[in-house]
Amino acid sequence: VADGSLYRHFKSKEELAWYLFEVNLKEYTSTLLAKVLAVRDARERIRIFVEESFAACEKNPTLFYYLILSEHRELARFTQDYIHPGNIVQQVVAEGQASGELRSGEAEILFSIILGSAHRLCVRRARDQVKLPLTELAGELSESIWRSVKA
Repeated sequence: VADGSLYRHFKSKEELAWYLFEVNLKEYTSTLLAKVLAVRDARERIRIFVEESFAACEKNPTLFYYLILSEHRELARFTQDYIHPGNIVQQVVAEGQASGELRSGEAEILFSIILGSAHRLCVRRARDQVKLPLTELAGELSESIWRSVKA
């Protein structure tokens, strides 16, 4: 595709980057919504979240790395009703605390443990600091997270 053709659809590189970010983040979020929230058990939700995050990362590490790093920079552009992976984890935590499956206390800590653990390992894999495929580590990480957040 010629550079000029791109600028017929996008006003700038930033607009193109936002488009790629938004389309791919929505796809990742849709997968998480369909699979994670399809079950009620908090432990199972955490396992599915980790497995789906790792599967997305292994499928296209560069894209996944871009999504999770850009999300922080792009948060200000999200509308209040925009659903992203962090919102899903917040719902898992809120419902898990309400049901008594997850420990009480500051929800942001549990949120950070779940989201941060999964996404940080993806970043380390993208930087080639983790050699094993993440899908082989999903069970171990899920159980570690569960031990950290269970009631």
